[in-house]
Amino acid sequence: MAKSSQSSPKKSKVITRTGKWKATFIDILGKTGNVTLAAEAANVGTDTAYAHRNADSPTYEPEFAKAWQRALEKAADILEAEARRRGFNGYDEPVFGSGGPGQGTVQVGTVRRYSDTLLIFLLKGARPEKYRDNYHLTQNNQQNNVVVNWNEFLKLSRGVLPPPDGVLSKPDGNGEVVEGDKGDAVL
Repeated sequence: MAKSSQSSPKKSKVITRTGKWKATFIDILGKTGNVTLAAEAANVGTDTAYAHRNADSPTYEPEFAKAWQRALEKAADILEAEARRRGFNGYDEPVFGSGGPGQGTVQVGTVRRYSDTLLIFLLKGARPEKYRDNYHLTQNNQQNNVVVNWNEFLKLSRGVLPPPDGVLSKPDGNGEVVEGDKGDAVL
């Protein structure tokens, strides 16, 4: 006689084969942005979920892949809204102090905190041309062409890196790095 515990895996396989798990998976993925949590909620393995999303898989489903991407966008919007709230509106952090003799430590109030770091990330996302870390500095003149990413420029300006000598690298019109003109880098 079959044990009742053996009937549960059969149910899971039926759900997996019929695809009923997909709606739950997409819903939770959209709320959390986490594939593992979405798979657990949908009672399906992450490998199965990825197989239905990946184009090189025999079980690939383009509509599921599109829904997956939309769910991740929704989760990113939720994260962005929370980052904006914490950075711009702030959040209340409890303050603890003595409750008096025999009372121990108790919450005596709250203080409003703001997150400068979250604001920095929001600015980098909203205006990457102005705030991104990998900003490219380009100098063109008759003798040389220099392209340095922002982090390299900062290191050069502090004397951490020696100036490039000989052949300099620069991106061509297609974004590929090619060898540039010989000469001294003028910063």
